[in-house]
Amino acid sequence: SLEMKRKVFGKGTPHSDVAASLGLLGRVLHEQGDLDAADKYLPEALAMWRKLIGEERPHPGIARALYYIGCLRRDQGDRRKARELVTASLEMFRAVLGEDSTHYYIRDAAEELESLGPANRDDEMRAAV
Repeated sequence: SLEMKRKVFGKGTPHSDVAASLGLLGRVLHEQGDLDAADKYLPEALAMWRKLIGEERPHPGIARALYYIGCLRRDQGDRRKARELVTASLEMFRAVLGEDSTHYYIRDAAEELESLGPANRDDEMRAAV
């Protein structure tokens, strides 16, 4: 599906269908435990969304990509980067969907951020070792 979309839209040409497929493939690979392969596709999805939408413009595609890369970084052991990315995704989801929204994207990002714990937790864990 991804290769077909790249052929249709032009290899290297940013398109929302290609960005969505990159993100989906990255998520599936992550869920299957292939973190290295997921780390190829998820950042590519984020970069394409940013080319399409703009670097700082809030958009659900960008927010989802940030969230999924954050979850990947968590599983790679980089909790600090994970927290940074999930926080950015939560802020963007709220900007897009509204501060009071109960959408599951907001709920999932908030729960993930809570599971990552406070920012100083990483420093405390390193000091204990």
